[in-house]
Amino acid sequence: MIEARGLVKRYGSTIAVDNLSFDVMPGTVTGFLGPNGAGKSTTMRMMLGLDRPDAGHYWLDGREVGTLSDEELTAVRRDLIGFVDGTENPVDQAALNATIIGEEDATFAGGSYVIVQKYLHNLNGWNALPIEEQERIIGRTKLSNIELDDAVKPTSAHNALTTIIEDGEQLEIVRDNMPFGDVGKGEFGTYFIGYARSPRRIEQMLENMFVGRPPGNYDRLLDFSRAVTGTLFFVPSTTFLDNVAPESVSPAIGMQTPQEPEEADKPPSRSSPSDGSLGIGSLKKEAGYE
Repeated sequence: MIEARGLVKRYGSTIAVDNLSFDVMPGTVTGFLGPNGAGKSTTMRMMLGLDRPDAGHYWLDGREVGTLSDEELTAVRRDLIGFVDGTENPVDQAALNATIIGEEDATFAGGSYVIVQKYLHNLNGWNALPIEEQERIIGRTKLSNIELDDAVKPTSAHNALTTIIEDGEQLEIVRDNMPFGDVGKGEFGTYFIGYARSPRRIEQMLENMFVGRPPGNYDRLLDFSRAVTGTLFFVPSTTFLDNVAPESVSPAIGMQTPQEPEEADKPPSRSSPSDGSLGIGSLKKEAGYE
């Protein structure tokens, strides 16, 4: 059972969650609905102990989460593959600095870039690996959630390839994973969402994972977790949207140009890797190590 009373979470001057109270009863399916910006993701992060509320309290099966030890929180935050998710996420002001566009792109300041991907896991194959091999693939210990020392961590470890350093500075993103399963189809996996102030950070992370750094030194987690979708969005600020004049919006946005009859019968052409596309789903094969 989950009980929450008077939860408040602020990021700078922004109130993400304001005096929220609710109960989730055991054995029930509970919907968590609200408009964009209502604080759903922030609330879930607090439930998992990834963020601490600025006010209020919440209990998991009678235990107040704010009083749990790091080891107890670790058990709460494990994902489908058994490792703690979101360990290296920036928080509070650092999260805003990582995700919100600033004066470097003044026209779009206050917005963000968001990537959403669906991954399917080969859990049987993953669970057949020794824990030590799993830890080398992820780059962290499984039970104690401690990052492996650089002396023993492979350069192909997941957390090594998703860390981006430029000019001595780490370029961070905020990421989250939502596990899912469809027993009827035998499908189990993760919906991944990542936020960044620049699309380059996201593109570099994906290139490191799928192509490799250097090429061929790809993320071995992808041998057990297959990306089947991937979409990058620009999310404008409300100020930007308020300043968009209706007459400036092209009616062609979101519409396809009518095709000639003979063109409509042709199968869609497949993008060439030379166009810079990561080609999620077929990228590994093109990279030459499938």
